[in-house]
Amino acid sequence: KPIVFLNTNGFYDKLIGFFNQFVEENFARPHTLNLFYLASTPEDVIEYLKNGTIDVLFLDIDMQGTNGFELAKMLCEVHPDTVIIFVSAYEEFVYSSFEFCPFRFLRKAHLTKELDPTFEKVIERCVINNEVLEFNTTDGEITLRVKDIMYLEGQKNYFYIYTQQGKAYKCRGTMEAQQKRCEKYDFFRIH
Repeated sequence: KPIVFLNTNGFYDKLIGFFNQFVEENFARPHTLNLFYLASTPEDVIEYLKNGTIDVLFLDIDMQGTNGFELAKMLCEVHPDTVIIFVSAYEEFVYSSFEFCPFRFLRKAHLTKELDPTFEKVIERCVINNEVLEFNTTDGEITLRVKDIMYLEGQKNYFYIYTQQGKAYKCRGTMEAQQKRCEKYDFFRIH
């Protein structure tokens, strides 16, 4: 599941050159380059989606043919877990982008400053999205991806886990213990 750069008009050529140089100078292994897919057009991204999924998409908005918002809409329908990062020279698009729940909106004029912290946060997000938690339910042990857990609900000496897939699991334990266990994943407790 790579990171996809929609390289409109060669915008990311320098960044990709940097990654290539990293490999050439043995700062990274050659397979590191397999983490990235460089698409030249929105149609390349659509074609790529026929055979794979995308973890992270760096996406311009103002493009010929399919614009970034149209591509984001299609992607959200097909692969809602994809992390979308809009990159645009037009800051007035930021509010329109909220419809697609982007992870970030980077301004081309500030890309040098904004790209590094964005990479750090997106890697952190991808790691958390793939983390799992194990629970002892009344029916046995289960393992759930953190991102599949919608919420937990406490009832006396038990708590229930409700998932995105509509399933509920009953477990023995306290909400206090689960709160401590899950707080790093941005769960919060309502009393």
